Amino acid sequence: MFKRIAMLSTTLLTAFLVMSAALVPAIASADSSTTTNVNYICQGVDATTGKKGSCPNPGADSAINNFITTIINTLSWIVGIIAVVMVMVGGFKFVTSGGDTEKVVSARSTIIYALVGLVIVAMAQVIVHFVIGRFA
Repeated sequence: MFKRIAMLSTTLLTAFLVMSAALVPAIASADSSTTTNVNYICQGVDATTGKKGSCPNPGADSAINNFITTIINTLSWIVGIIAVVMVMVGGFKFVTSGGDTEKVVSARSTIIYALVGLVIVAMAQVIVHFVIGRFA
């Protein structure tokens, strides 16, 4: 049972890493072209209406997005480090259980919950970056 869960977690984490490596360049290129397109649209609106600065400042949105991204990345690093430490604690509990059934079950649940936490943090990163990329 534990081997099956460990294999599933490893497969999901590997798939996430491969997908995130492919998404990062696409998101980065979309951000720069989106900003350029917004600038062109604003120039057209200004030329059509005869008013300067009638469009909102796209730089303000990117500052907010950068701030939110920094906070999310920091929280994800903290939660990720805690989850890795909990995997190590669960492994230590497993090694020192001495065959006691209750201690083994407790150690396995600690490791499983920590791995689930890592997967949730990884998926949250993908979702947050996707949403911020769409609103940028």
